[in-house]
Amino acid sequence: MVALADIQVVVMAFRTQPIRLLQSWLDELRDGGAAVRYGSPVRGIDLAREQACNRQVRDYATGGRRYLLMIDHDMAPTETTDRILHAEGPLLYCGYVGHGGGRGHWGQGDFGCACCRIDAEVLTKIPKPRFAFGRKNDQLTCCECQWFQRQAAKAGVAPTMVGDVYHLQEVLVRYGSAGKMAMEWPWILEREIGERHD
Repeated sequence: MVALADIQVVVMAFRTQPIRLLQSWLDELRDGGAAVRYGSPVRGIDLAREQACNRQVRDYATGGRRYLLMIDHDMAPTETTDRILHAEGPLLYCGYVGHGGGRGHWGQGDFGCACCRIDAEVLTKIPKPRFAFGRKNDQLTCCECQWFQRQAAKAGVAPTMVGDVYHLQEVLVRYGSAGKMAMEWPWILEREIGERHD
């Protein structure tokens, strides 16, 4: 079983504080022996993740912690998130819903880096760049998570989903029929309003 003292947590914060639920979890991890720091606030997310991996490899080579746990500032633990702390495995992640309620990352055979734990020894085997966005003809073909998963596969490493994590989302709420709360995603309403005015 992995000990908290073996984990370096890096919060991908993008000049933003973690949400309160995540901050409480981070405080518990720190109190339990994990190290917690923030990732680069000035780089693109793919470069910030790459930078966190490079630092982890350097630190581990000089006696640092073995596992890198990256978590985005807008995530919050569920009852299953703690599994990522103690489960065995070189590449673990917690599934989550994507931005605007869209497809995130879920299940075996997928990978999401918004809440993942990576063994530093495995990081040394994964070809660089470990994180990038796939593009073709000015179109996004894959996110940095999918890119990383492909690079890890080249090193013979497959991810395992061990739990899930909440993802803070912007939604609109109102009272609908019979006084029951109704929830809408802003991007859906924007599209519908745009279609009505075309």
